[in-house]
Amino acid sequence: LAISFIATISTSFLVAAIRATQRPILPNPLIAILSAILFPKIIKIVLFYLQLAIIRFKFGNPMETIALFGGSFDPPHIAHEAIVKALLNMEEIDKVIVMPTFLNPFKSQFFAPSELRLKWLKEIFSDYKNVEISDFEVSQARKVPTIESVKYLLKKYKKIYLTIGADNLETLHKWKNYHELQELVTFVVATRESVEIPENFVQLS
Repeated sequence: LAISFIATISTSFLVAAIRATQRPILPNPLIAILSAILFPKIIKIVLFYLQLAIIRFKFGNPMETIALFGGSFDPPHIAHEAIVKALLNMEEIDKVIVMPTFLNPFKSQFFAPSELRLKWLKEIFSDYKNVEISDFEVSQARKVPTIESVKYLLKKYKKIYLTIGADNLETLHKWKNYHELQELVTFVVATRESVEIPENFVQLS
């Protein structure tokens, strides 16, 4: 309720400021259109960060920096295990969270059921220290965009290194709320090939 109240007050001030301008920079109809489009998005972002601030105030600042390694893992194989080992060798990372999808947002079906893929991963990494297998997306029983999983984890962890394969680079701009995702994580690209890595991305060796 407190968050909603703050958001409402903030919006009211913005509207009042625009209406109080004697010589608006933009025509009134254009202001109305921009307000209708932008205000809901602005409020959504404000609500998220206010909620995050309240959680951190209540439970304390999260201490761990994690690597999030998501994917279908259909099935998990030796390359996936090698990526986790490489992530654990990064000094910046305290823990690796492996998160299988219920269903990849860009796919229409899977080979092995999500619960079975989750079981396989738990067996493979059962003896690994600082590796957690998360059922967050599987438990949703639907396609879960990466940004939703990232926001869920940011309630508990301080910083996230998001691990992707080099094959994702070409379509990364199609991911839901990609530009917002860029602000929330540091991308780590797992590749053995000599590929051009975008600025601010980390190459996993």
